[in-house]
Amino acid sequence: MNKKNKKNFKLIIFDFDNTIGKLDVDWRRLINTLNIKEPLNDYLDRINKEDRQKIFKIIEANEMEKIDNFKPDNDVVSFITNCDGYNLAILSSNSKKAIETALKRLGLLDKFDIILSGEDVERLKPSSEGIIKILDELGIDKDDAIFLGDSYVDMKACNAAGVKFVLSLDELKKSLDCTNV
Repeated sequence: MNKKNKKNFKLIIFDFDNTIGKLDVDWRRLINTLNIKEPLNDYLDRINKEDRQKIFKIIEANEMEKIDNFKPDNDVVSFITNCDGYNLAILSSNSKKAIETALKRLGLLDKFDIILSGEDVERLKPSSEGIIKILDELGIDKDDAIFLGDSYVDMKACNAAGVKFVLSLDELKKSLDCTNV
């Protein structure tokens, strides 16, 4: 593809867990402990706000208990560190405290214009709510945004929002025409 066919994106949205790094949380154990018999995102989307806040406190406690074991993806971290000229955002179902703690330790917290956690939206991915909220807050059109994620729910959220989805750092770099970063 020649350069003039490349899209000039203004915003890169990242998923957090399994994209920027790996949190060492046993989600199956947590779901079993909470006695949830459906996908966690579905459960959180249908319960009342008060119960949801209680569950997120439990999620946060589990994530923070393991935060010292956070394993960054060094290539993604290097990309973010050297990425200039783009607005950067995170949309994750993880707790805000775990996301911000990990980013602060990596020296990346100030690189992001907005961080939306599961606590900041009423409906988690695969809903497009978080993506739309980021676009609205930053005043960026959906066609000017690209999302790096690792899962089917990330892809579904992007499809619903009309935002380009990529599954790898290499694919992101090719889409941005910055393979040297």
